[in-house]
Amino acid sequence: MHDVIKKAEIDAPAKNPRFAALYRRYPTIHYLRARARRRGPRFAFEYMDGGAGADTGIAHNWAALDAVELVPRYGVTPRLPPIGVELFGRRFAAPFGIAPMGGPTIVWPGADILLAKAAQRARIPYTLGLVGGATIEQIAEAAPDVFWFQLYRAAKNDHAIGFDLVKRAEAAGVHVLMLTLDVPVRTTRSREVAVGLGGAGLFRPGPRMLWNIVTSPVGRGRCFSTASRALPISSIMLPPMPASTMSSSSRAAKWAAHFRGTKSRAIASVGRVRWW
Repeated sequence: MHDVIKKAEIDAPAKNPRFAALYRRYPTIHYLRARARRRGPRFAFEYMDGGAGADTGIAHNWAALDAVELVPRYGVTPRLPPIGVELFGRRFAAPFGIAPMGGPTIVWPGADILLAKAAQRARIPYTLGLVGGATIEQIAEAAPDVFWFQLYRAAKNDHAIGFDLVKRAEAAGVHVLMLTLDVPVRTTRSREVAVGLGGAGLFRPGPRMLWNIVTSPVGRGRCFSTASRALPISSIMLPPMPASTMSSSSRAAKWAAHFRGTKSRAIASVGRVRWW
């Protein structure tokens, strides 16, 4: 048992040369959370970290997880217990995965693709959310073996948008379609409202938010990265950008033109549907 654990500790730095340094700085997720609060723009942290109301649901989740007790059995287990699992005809390395998220690119540009690639390496499911910041085709390329897709009920025009997305997901090779229901009315997320992200569904960036972006280390990097990519925060319904040799300086204009054309084509393909 000790030899198996020691081998895992020896192999970990070899897979990532920065493992030891990163582990010393962030030995648990709590250290990462504290660092994110200081490094990133406040509105991004509140969106990522907050919950409904007074975060009561988050507190209940933490309490439930903390109540789980792992009891060691010394001298009984000769090797590390397997935690792999088979789901829907595929083998995964662990019985958990990455859940669908709305707008993770608010926190960092390209977050969806980075998470998908991490899930592919770790062999755990990755679920692209309906309001994700990457297209179905991009995630299919980044995580071909672990790709799941989440779909909300989009009832307008006889579910035309939903059917259109399901066809794209099937063509891209999505393994699992996760149908979900949302709350009938928008929840009150006070932490988001306080920083200008919510309140009657309104997004109100102001001088304070802009100043917070440019004065935080991550915020400055996010501005430059977003400007270079010129992608919308929620871009799942965009097909892949056609291959080109455009320069970074013209990428924003090209994307804007492509997005306008894509919007028109998408509406034509699914009928008279109001685009959101």
